[in-house]
Amino acid sequence: MTVEKTTLSGDTVRQVLGYLGDTNLGEQPRAVVDRILKLAEVADPATLDKVATEWGELAYAWFVARRTPWGIDWLRGLAKAELDGAEAGLDFTAVAS
Repeated sequence: MTVEKTTLSGDTVRQVLGYLGDTNLGEQPRAVVDRILKLAEVADPATLDKVATEWGELAYAWFVARRTPWGIDWLRGLAKAELDGAEAGLDFTAVAS
């Protein structure tokens, strides 16, 4: 699967965390997001490439969470930073590096 680094919105980060069971920083994913993530869970590499082409941001967040040992912690850090920034009145978008 080829996943390019992309900008992650707080909404995407929270929905992926919610899908993965994080009830603290995550939120219940919308129905379409839930279906896309379920597809990514069981997809073969060719299908994952199609998912990444259509939904790059979502695919990248899922890929990081599922395929890297630090991914879930990183997504939690992004969600926490966005929450802290919102409390301080900042507009925050996470940029994957």
